[in-house]
Amino acid sequence: MSKQGEAVCVTGASGAIGSWLVKLLLARGYTVHGTVRNIKDEKETKHLESLEGAESRLRLFQIDLLDYDAISAAIEGCAGVFHLASPCTVDQVHDPQKELLDPAIKGTLNVLTAAKELGVKRVVVTSSVSSITPSPNWPADKIKTEDCWTDIDYCKQNELWYPISKTLAEKAAWEFSKEKGLDVVVVNPGTVMGPNIPPTLTASMWMLLRLLQGCTETYQDFFMGSVHFKDVALAHILVYENPSASGRHMCLEAISHYGDFVAKVAELYPEYNVPSLPRDTQPGLLRAKNGASEITLPSDSNKVSLALYYESLCPYSANFIVNYLDKLFNTDLISIVDLRLIPWGNAKLKGNDTFTCQHGPAECMLNTVEACAIDAWPKLSDHFPFIYCVENLVYEGKYSEWQSCFEKLGLDPKPVLDCYGGELGQKLDLQYAAETNALEPPHEYVPWVVVDGQPLYEDYEDYISYICKAYKGDALPNACSGLSLNQIHKKKVIHPVSFKEMAAPTSLSKAISTVMSWIQEMA
Repeated sequence: MSKQGEAVCVTGASGAIGSWLVKLLLARGYTVHGTVRNIKDEKETKHLESLEGAESRLRLFQIDLLDYDAISAAIEGCAGVFHLASPCTVDQVHDPQKELLDPAIKGTLNVLTAAKELGVKRVVVTSSVSSITPSPNWPADKIKTEDCWTDIDYCKQNELWYPISKTLAEKAAWEFSKEKGLDVVVVNPGTVMGPNIPPTLTASMWMLLRLLQGCTETYQDFFMGSVHFKDVALAHILVYENPSASGRHMCLEAISHYGDFVAKVAELYPEYNVPSLPRDTQPGLLRAKNGASEITLPSDSNKVSLALYYESLCPYSANFIVNYLDKLFNTDLISIVDLRLIPWGNAKLKGNDTFTCQHGPAECMLNTVEACAIDAWPKLSDHFPFIYCVENLVYEGKYSEWQSCFEKLGLDPKPVLDCYGGELGQKLDLQYAAETNALEPPHEYVPWVVVDGQPLYEDYEDYISYICKAYKGDALPNACSGLSLNQIHKKKVIHPVSFKEMAAPTSLSKAISTVMSWIQEMA
């Protein structure tokens, strides 16, 4: 777990991943030594110095990866090192040895040597899926995993110098770790994209820009899947803080082809001249939703429990999930929250284990579908996107299209549909009924939001304030900044709810919800 004030070094701090990593480390209470190439260049420093916590807990060091003394000075006094600094380009280079190979390989060894001599406990090395692919001799019927390595001979024949630099640098790191006994863990990100903290675009963001301008390059030997900058930064922290983490860790949303990515971009941005490319753009690459090995942080007793008791067709529940609960996943708040969803709400049990739902049979059906989704995909990060998709359709008055969420999210519908049509669906319904009916105090309406066992009643839309107040950990998430934690509720507000005996028509209920939200904003 993070230690308040513990010092860590981040090489390549001014880059896109590095900046996100520094931001999140500062938010977790670390002191950060960040390295840049030119400390007098505001394009490298200004965005870092403006981060929250930077004034007191960020020190910047100018280094050259081939200058051991400069690297050693930056690492001195640090318990851990995140080595991100390395040239990154998918374009042709004039002098591969000088521009890519030496900084990547010799730079990595300089960092590891300094870390070993200065007593660093763990080094997290940022490699790439470019040390996994291209690998044309990998079995065509086998999904590529962390056991796969880039084919150096193939890369030399095709002058693919970036994959060579990443592969040889990572192999050098593993050899050093084995010989010197230094604790090293590696993260292998895919094509990294997202909001840029630095003022300059990365090579991967240039790929997106070129695509929007009509570029037809397929990046056959480079692409294996995409991933968000923040997710890569969080992965680095995850493997650093977890003592059991070891080996290589691919970090991407899914193993996919560039053709898949292009199709999604064309769908999202129809106003741009996005070219039509073949679906299969990476020869021999099998697609996989979960291609990487998983690792989780040790249990955090400081996490705040958050439970949402709701019913699927309640417009107020849908509004809360779509417009409020989703904020958990757009901030660092999710790191301190243990969220559970209980889709039962105001349904009533009848004889012979049958039941009725407040908004009719369609609601009973969707309650069961969402219960089955939670059972089929137990991880919150897997089932919440599906439930969010369904509830967003409810919010838009299109709940009859709920099965489209399987295709939108690339999910196999079979486990959910089998569950819904079988005994398991009924069993889950009865379990959620028992849990809802056992609430103390009893729930009065939905959505019924409970934080650490305490219902929030009609103040449920302010749930983030309650979570921040309940959290007892060391580093308060950024999402809690600026909130008044001593006096959560400052004025009387009206939050829309659906009482046990009330079931307004969906269109009317949505209108009421909209008006009430407008009234609250005007108050």
